[in-house]
Amino acid sequence: MTRTRRTWIRDVVNRFRIIALQLLEEALHVSAAYQRQATWDRKQRAAYPGRYYGGDGTLHDNVELDVELFNGQVVAVWFRCQVLPFVQEEVSQARADEVQGLYLNRTALGKITGVEIMDPRSDYQENPDGDEA
Repeated sequence: MTRTRRTWIRDVVNRFRIIALQLLEEALHVSAAYQRQATWDRKQRAAYPGRYYGGDGTLHDNVELDVELFNGQVVAVWFRCQVLPFVQEEVSQARADEVQGLYLNRTALGKITGVEIMDPRSDYQENPDGDEA
């Protein structure tokens, strides 16, 4: 076999390897996207008749609540872009000390990845399978 023919065969084999790697990379990307969507769908079904908010289904990826204050009063509590209901209560000094101690080691706290929301019920609500509730 001549050197030119061997070079040509080697080039063809290398091109096929590149194409195979590109196809594999694309398949893995599609598989990961499918897995994210399947996880999202499972969480939505589990939250029915409410809905799941969080995970990869939001623009933001923060894992803590955002508490907004005005003149020392809580005016809103948010998880990402979802406003959450809240009750503001005055507590004793002992309770304040106890709870503030929990936040000293922030790495020991859990992370919020999503919340289940029960919206005010409308006259018509669709369940995750597309049937009327």
